[in-house]
Amino acid sequence: MANPNPKWFESDHKFAWGFYGHRYKLYKNTTPHEGFGILLKWAKSMENGYHVYTSNVDGHFQKAGFPKDRVDECHGSIHYLQCADVNISDAIWPVPDNFDIDVEESTLRAPSPLPLGPPSNPTHLARPNIKMFHDVTWIDTRTSAQEVKFKAFEEKLIDGGTTFIVIEIGSGLAVPRVRERGEAIIKRSEGKGTLIRINPAESTVPHGQHIGLPLGALEAITSIDKILKST
Repeated sequence: MANPNPKWFESDHKFAWGFYGHRYKLYKNTTPHEGFGILLKWAKSMENGYHVYTSNVDGHFQKAGFPKDRVDECHGSIHYLQCADVNISDAIWPVPDNFDIDVEESTLRAPSPLPLGPPSNPTHLARPNIKMFHDVTWIDTRTSAQEVKFKAFEEKLIDGGTTFIVIEIGSGLAVPRVRERGEAIIKRSEGKGTLIRINPAESTVPHGQHIGLPLGALEAITSIDKILKST
């Protein structure tokens, strides 16, 4: 299947919502693995606080208990909607609690009615507030507000001159935004920051006191936690 493309919402509404409706149901019905709970435990023990920077759009950090004001979703969230035509409205609104969409599993198409917006006048096709490939119609105001909070945390961390750890999980080279952001923060720290890169296939780290673990997320997190408990 081709990469998700915003043009689907122009050329084939039912397929676009079949694809994203299926993804929404999958994410909504999936329980975050225990590694999220371990990460939250570690985060809460940090004297200088913590912040999450993620390209995941599934909302699992919040679902696992991370406060929403400490999560920066750089590619948006499937739990929020916007108008497919940005000329109609620049509003972003949460997916309603009673949201449901039928998806024909054999064709991955969604029959009408399809989600509409904006909430004040729901007469136009809506789409997930997610940054897709080659997406020039993604409304980034929600993510930009998250970025302001993350940047403030980053500056406080760097200016404080304290040692810190960046734990990067599952960020590969194909879509390296999270990978690059973590490395940039480490570089700014001038030796104060340590990168722990968890990736089964692409765990190479920059030169310095950094750690690459060629493991899956859950295996790596639980293994580290066992070591911490034994010390």
